[in-house]
Amino acid sequence: MTVDLWNVLQSQGLEAAAFSFLGQLPLDTIVIILFLIIIVISFITMADSMTDVAAIFSTKGFLLEDKEPPLFLKVIWDIVMGSLA
Repeated sequence: MTVDLWNVLQSQGLEAAAFSFLGQLPLDTIVIILFLIIIVISFITMADSMTDVAAIFSTKGFLLEDKEPPLFLKVIWDIVMGSLA
């Protein structure tokens, strides 16, 4: 069974086209589950990096030798960004 990806892209959008493409691969269920796990890990990594940067920007006198911002600021920024998402 073949799928016209261009038609799916035009009518249903990029997400549907990606899943239609992945659905054509062997072991499609496993591939789609791995794809979703990779997306979740990517978002978690991005959110962690964003909280680090926000905590560093909100720390007065942060030096490169400090390496990590204070944990309580990271937790606060985690809560703020999580509630906004």
